[in-house]
Order: sequence, then structure tokens, then C-alpha cells
Amino acid sequence: MRESGEISGKRVWEMSGTFLKCVALAAMFADHLLKILLTQPFFMQVCGMSLEASWALLHSPLFYALELFGRMAFPIFAFSVAQGSRHTHSRERYLLRLLLVGLISEIPFQLAFEWGEIGLGTTNVFFTLLLGACVCMLFEHCARKNERSAWLLFSLVLLMAVYIAEYMHMDYGGYGGFCIFLLYAVRNRLLLGALLTVLTALLYGAPFSADAALLFIAAMGGYALLLLYNGARGRPMKWLFYAFYPAHLIVLYGAAYLLGIG
Repeated sequence: MRESGEISGKRVWEMSGTFLKCVALAAMFADHLLKILLTQPFFMQVCGMSLEASWALLHSPLFYALELFGRMAFPIFAFSVAQGSRHTHSRERYLLRLLLVGLISEIPFQLAFEWGEIGLGTTNVFFTLLLGACVCMLFEHCARKNERSAWLLFSLVLLMAVYIAEYMHMDYGGYGGFCIFLLYAVRNRLLLGALLTVLTALLYGAPFSADAALLFIAAMGGYALLLLYNGARGRPMKWLFYAFYPAHLIVLYGAAYLLGIG
């Protein structure tokens, strides 16, 4: 991150793509740390806390702040995939990387979030990112042709992609894939993209309980961070970002398993 100065009157702080991804990784790790390791069994069985004390800790402002921070990860990942779909040198290799990381991560994801079992529950977020990237690239192809038949095909594929995301229980579902497409379609108009994704979340059926509303607001914080993007890629750390996802799931599940709570 760098200080941009106040001469332009627009933004005091700006962030590179690499810095935004690092924020997203930290947010994701915090979210998964709470869900996989720092659970009630951990505090009761490992730390020896009572049911009441562990419940109070898990509902303390500190833990709630970590959960809110964790919700900021996906908007940044969605934006990164939208940018990657546009600027990658090889679309085929880009899609293949997303697919490979998704396949490699699926067993650790299932073990971590299905409490030591491999089932048919939610599939990991890299499949959502892959689906969103495919939609973005098809959109670009149709935009070049600019024919009625091409746009009809795209509309059908977009609806099918949303259905597939829901049917396969992809992380963030059809909403996640559609948000990637929106952030791609608006190009550099990030404020418009943020507003459209917020509207989509509301129309998609964001829960309206008090807790869910706060988590929703936290996710919007991720979109707000995108407004600080300075257009610079930053230091290349591509493989670190790809490797971090399966690696952190393995580490967190391994720790939970060794502690007897996984």
C-alpha cells in the first residue's frame, strides 16, 4: 500500500492488487480459523473452559470482529478473478490453474468443514471462481461478436452457471459467480460494480436477521476496499496465493485433528 497524497482530492490511500489479495488471505484465514479450530470443543476440551465461559468467549466482541473481518475476503477474491480473466496471458492456463487448485483443495476442504468426513456438502470456493471466470471469458467473446444470437447464448449460459453453482453447492453459490461477472462487466467503474453487487446480494435473498445483517455489512467492507485499488498489479506472488488455500486448510484441520476436535 502506498500513500497517494491529497493533490488529486480523490483518494488518500491506494492499494495494489497484491496488497488487496494479502488482505483477502488474512481475512479468509481468520474466518476459517474460527470455523475449524477455535470452536467450542477447542475451548472446552483443550482449554478446559466451562460451557458458559466458552459460549461467552465465542460471542465476545473480539470473536465477532474476527468473523466480520473474515466476510471481507470473497469480494476481493471475486475482483481478483475478474481482473485475472481480463489480463491473463493465457486464458486456458488460467482456467486450468483454478481447476487444479479446486481439485487439490477439495479433500482438505471437505475434511475441514465436514468435521473429518468426505461428503457431498459445499464444494470449495475455487470452483465458484472457476465458474465465474468462464462466464467472464464467454462475455468477452460475445461482446466482440455483438450479435443477437451471441447475447442470447450468453444469457442462457449465465442462467445455467447460476443453477450449476447452486446445484453443486459451491461456496457462495450462484451469487458468488454472478458477482465475479458483474465486477468484470463494469471494468474500471468499481463504485458501480460495488453498488451492483450489493443490490444483487439483496435481491438474491440476503438474510435479514440482526447477525446476518452485520455480516452482510462486513462483506460490503470488502467491496469498499476495492475502491482503493490503484490499478497496479504489485509484486508478483501468484503461486503463493494459489498454494495458500489448500495449505491453510490442511494446517488448520491437522491442528484440529491432533487436538482431538477435528
